[in-house]
Amino acid sequence: DILYGTDGEGNAEGTAPRLPLPDEVIQKLANKVEELASGYDLDLNVAVMGCIVNGPGEAKEADLGIAGGKGEGLLIARGEIVGKVPEEQLLPALKEMLDSWKKS
Repeated sequence: DILYGTDGEGNAEGTAPRLPLPDEVIQKLANKVEELASGYDLDLNVAVMGCIVNGPGEAKEADLGIAGGKGEGLLIARGEIVGKVPEEQLLPALKEMLDSWKKS
């Protein structure tokens, strides 16, 4: 399952307005994550959050997740931040995490 949440006003739920990615950017990212994850036969939840401040806490129930910010993002596994990457590397890094998850 892909976990995705915004307040419908362009902000990730519970986040400061200047930090989160706009709603349409999060939705596009969530669509790409869903497409990527569909290629794996795994029983897990993947969170796509729009803020690097509150996103990790909001994604703590997910198995894997990403929290996007302007120009950078966080990688989350089992509720813990496991990395910080430039925004354009979020999906490739998530793919690596999914590949590793398959082996564990």
